Amino acid sequence: MKILFFLFLHMLLTAAAISQWTYETNLPNDSTHVPLIWQVRVIDSSVSFVFGTVHINENQDYPYFAKRNTSGWQYVNTDLNLSVRGYSFTAIDSLNIWLGSVHPDNIYYSSNGGMNWILQKHVADTGHIVGLEFSKQHPNIGYALATLAFNGFWNGARILKTTNYGLNWSSWDFEFYAYAAEDNSICVIDSNYAWFGASNVLGGPGKIIMTSNGGLNWNVTDINAGYFSPFTIQFSDDKKTGLFVGETPPTSWFYRTTNSGQNWNIVYTTTNYYSKTMRWIPGTTNVYGNSEFVIVRSINNGFTWSTMTGAPNSNLISIDAVRINEGTIYALAVTSNRSVYKLIDTARVIAIENSEIIIPVVFNLYQNYPNPFNPVTTIKYDIPKTSNVTIVVYDLLGREVTRLINNELKNSGRYAINWNANNYASGVYIYRIKAGDYISVKKMVLVK
Repeated sequence: MKILFFLFLHMLLTAAAISQWTYETNLPNDSTHVPLIWQVRVIDSSVSFVFGTVHINENQDYPYFAKRNTSGWQYVNTDLNLSVRGYSFTAIDSLNIWLGSVHPDNIYYSSNGGMNWILQKHVADTGHIVGLEFSKQHPNIGYALATLAFNGFWNGARILKTTNYGLNWSSWDFEFYAYAAEDNSICVIDSNYAWFGASNVLGGPGKIIMTSNGGLNWNVTDINAGYFSPFTIQFSDDKKTGLFVGETPPTSWFYRTTNSGQNWNIVYTTTNYYSKTMRWIPGTTNVYGNSEFVIVRSINNGFTWSTMTGAPNSNLISIDAVRINEGTIYALAVTSNRSVYKLIDTARVIAIENSEIIIPVVFNLYQNYPNPFNPVTTIKYDIPKTSNVTIVVYDLLGREVTRLINNELKNSGRYAINWNANNYASGVYIYRIKAGDYISVKKMVLVK
């Protein structure tokens, strides 16, 4: 038994040693201007987005988007005008994406992968919309983080929330003189838990703002973590274990909590790091972070860290990663000069226990939410044992409209899938699940 244990341990350490980043490609542009890249979002191993800006002159910046599908990376020609200066960006699938802009401070939404946009929310009296994030467990729920501005100076943070994919937004203001909402310091777990970071621009302690009940109540914690703090907040699915990076250049400290952010301890110290992004892979103990010069990884909930190989040693700007199966994480990294690097990480992808993860005892198809909807709705279903699953949408005449899942093998668990009906007419639709011998049918209403 001991021999088997040490052999297994050796395999884990060997896998950790050989997982490395590799160069993939350079991003396309509009053939006229060279963009400055800001952020990458990975949907799955086939679909990803990159967001940036193109600087024309002092009065003209316009957003840059590139999208990768099975045909490779393509420049997305958008209808956003030159007055829109993008600053933050997020996506929940291959079609539905959001953009936060600066001067004017707006939230824009695209339902077709970035080609066409509508204004969803004007956010007055803020300096920047520095973060946008939607829950992976409940994709109808999203938050935006902005810096409050008063007489041209930073004055705290504004947090906005939507429960219907951005159709409506509520907001809360946290007025702290000389504080600014921090870039990428936003983490949304589910319908209840979310964390946000704000920095004291004069050098005092930073603040972490959190809610555990969807915004009904808020808790603000002072954090002494360097001149600029806290960067890149991330939490595990357990909603107790969290991480952020605090900095006083050239030193960076990785802070960790095990009680939802009430107390924090330093677990890793490095120099010349200058944190850019961090990603905690849902359902695992794996966390990835990047600075301009290096990508680091933890495989034990952020307790220890190591430097990854194969990534560029300069101009790194953003990373993102998803788990594509039980034992594999797929990640992309982008540089400010349009280079894309890829990681297929099979090193110690360990699923973690989550108190909200449900192992069903019976098959079940839930009513879609929202209902009525326009244009996106979520369908949840329970699978008590490994089964081949098919979900099909029909019109009232029984004609097949679309096939959301086609005979995919699913392990036991609770699942959710989105349907974007942007290209379909208003009306009543039927959705049907077949999982093994189980069949169930429900109605949903599209109202445009």
